[in-house]
Amino acid sequence: MLMSERPSSYDEINAALRMHRGRSARPGRAFCTRCGIIWPPDSHIDSFGGSKMQTLHLSSASQYIAGILLITVVTIEVGGWYMTTIVRGMQDVTPFQATFARAGHAHAGVLVSLSLICLLFADAAALDGFFGWVARLGVPLAAILLPGGFFASSAGRGVTRPNRFFPLVWAGAAALAIGVLSLGIGLLLT
Repeated sequence: MLMSERPSSYDEINAALRMHRGRSARPGRAFCTRCGIIWPPDSHIDSFGGSKMQTLHLSSASQYIAGILLITVVTIEVGGWYMTTIVRGMQDVTPFQATFARAGHAHAGVLVSLSLICLLFADAAALDGFFGWVARLGVPLAAILLPGGFFASSAGRGVTRPNRFFPLVWAGAAALAIGVLSLGIGLLLT
């Protein structure tokens, strides 16, 4: 295959670049050490008809927030371990506390996942300014407040009803609503 022809697969690209004194970079990428050709550059041909797909570059704000969110997954894992001790009867908790622990753990995992997706959408729509920040931070804030409200309002020995920290749940729900509304409206207006 000549380098002027359009390659049809990554195997062909890597084979052509090896003949061109290059080497394979990694699956899905090819790199020539002699001339510095990297294929695909910022876009590539997909397998469904040859349309180009653009690579999304994260803003520095979204990259920073995403890094923090990914680190918090470890705390969600610890919460999952704690949930297994509750289910196995190793913790002395009331049915109310077990239910709130389950709700807190579930909301934490779902909202961190949704936060990462919202960051991608905010960057894809190039949202900036006040609404860009609200779109990027609303759901992560909800991922802190909502589960925190469930855990804090059921803390203590023998608790059978929510304590004074339950309003954190409503604050988290409000942050979630504001975050997704600003993102949704921003996506519709761009």
